[in-house]
Amino acid sequence: MCLHAKLASCMVALAAMCSGSAQQTNRQGPCSASECIDVDERDSLSWLQWSRVRKVAHGPDELGGLGWLHPGPTQPAPFPIVYSVLGLGGQPYARAIVGIADSCPPISIDGLKEQPEVTIRATGSGGLPYDFPVRVCEAALPIGHQGGTFGGRPVPAMTQDPTKYLLVGDTGLRLKVKNLGNCKEFSDSETYGVPMCRTYEAFNKSNVKGDVQSLDNWPLYDLFTSAAETNPDLVVHLGDYLYRQTACPREHGCDDVSSGSWWGDTWRGWFSDFFDPARPLLESAPWIVIRGNHEDCSRAGHGWFMFMDPRPLPPNWSAGYCESYTEPYSIPFKHEQLLIIDDTAIKPKAGGIDHFDFLPACSAGEAQAVSANRHEDPSQNLSFIDAQVQMYTRHMRRLADLAKGHKTNIYVGHRPLFAFACNHSEYTSLDWTMQQAWQACAVDLGSVVLAISGHMHWFTGVEYAGRAHPTQVVVGHGGTKLIPNSVPEQEFEGSQLEILGAKVSRGSSKSAFGYATLTSGDGDSPLAFSAMEMSPGSLTAKTFWEASVPREPRY
Repeated sequence: MCLHAKLASCMVALAAMCSGSAQQTNRQGPCSASECIDVDERDSLSWLQWSRVRKVAHGPDELGGLGWLHPGPTQPAPFPIVYSVLGLGGQPYARAIVGIADSCPPISIDGLKEQPEVTIRATGSGGLPYDFPVRVCEAALPIGHQGGTFGGRPVPAMTQDPTKYLLVGDTGLRLKVKNLGNCKEFSDSETYGVPMCRTYEAFNKSNVKGDVQSLDNWPLYDLFTSAAETNPDLVVHLGDYLYRQTACPREHGCDDVSSGSWWGDTWRGWFSDFFDPARPLLESAPWIVIRGNHEDCSRAGHGWFMFMDPRPLPPNWSAGYCESYTEPYSIPFKHEQLLIIDDTAIKPKAGGIDHFDFLPACSAGEAQAVSANRHEDPSQNLSFIDAQVQMYTRHMRRLADLAKGHKTNIYVGHRPLFAFACNHSEYTSLDWTMQQAWQACAVDLGSVVLAISGHMHWFTGVEYAGRAHPTQVVVGHGGTKLIPNSVPEQEFEGSQLEILGAKVSRGSSKSAFGYATLTSGDGDSPLAFSAMEMSPGSLTAKTFWEASVPREPRY
């Protein structure tokens, strides 16, 4: 039987076996996809096809109470793991992760008489804290290439005239546990941004402190499969890939993380929190990767540079390499240009949104959102704050220079520029540092019509009267533990709320897992933005907020 026909037949059979008719077949427990597709055939499937089979094949017990699929990583890892990223000027790179002792696989790009050279980007090493027993192979590809294969896995084609962008951010399983329930005394040192335990005691559940997200409440396998089925031309990840800063405390719904050491800025951490669930989407389209604050040097910055950063690594690279800052750049396309900035190193006032009080309701009738001015934070050094503002102002001026080459520009960074959140009983606008940099260069940034960000663990969309600011969308609802901050759109009808002197004309926030799409037309029609949400147990995403963004410069 033809493999794809057999795949369809298998899915029908599995659906029947895993439904009520399973009782008629005297089955016990969840169905197995391997019952109708063997290993050799599975390797011939795309990861999107295999994800569909795997979704059907798991019974309710494995889906958990909420219905999200979380099969967990497999060992050994199914090398090669192939993906492609766009770098400075839109330069595409195909990358393949293989075993540490493996040779780089061959690459074949359609339509090329001479194939690109495959080089070793990085070879990791064993041993904590940065345990990366893998090798990353890389090949620079022609802009606008037709796609091909790398080690037998698909390399998606790159178009210079993308129609659909898939936007997603803040995707990892949140584990930031200050006490796993068995620590009596902590040391002065930290690993992955969390204090280490010096003296242990017997486990006591009441001693568990910190932030924990159970696997039953992590939708990433389903979310990335659903996103891949939208057939995007490009994927833009808005940062924060790795949230597993610690192991999981016992009796909190994520024991598998601890039992297999699937956490930390290590290969096991990156594989389980990103590469394993992302494989369907990695094979669907090239990626534009934004660095988030979770990829700073104290948390997951070492894996970021090894796997994700679109720049060459230095000749003396080692697994301990990390840079606090990287320079801004642009990725131009036929009808729009993306302006990329790395805002990782910012230290927000009072710890930022992780320390907001979201429980009270804010009134949309307030006149002005409060600025989170870092100068008012006694724990911060004023000279350091001013130095950061000066540096990011220089980066913003660089983006303003790059913007001159295109009529329609889109700002892309992890931290929002013109968003807000309800903190205590008043709105706070974010992000103060980037706002200072923007205001210093605003006169030269009129062609920026849209700002896309993540960081806040919900979705927000905001439009401003007279287009005084770019339309701001925050796509931070990609899988990590949501923060309850839903504000219905009608709350902003007739609102007097202002952000940096500009009145909010329309806005909405929602805490629901999902992603977003941005559709580009013929260069004359507006950009069409859609925010999507997913429900447990389904691969279908539904639109809950839309915006039409004019391409013409705002001034």
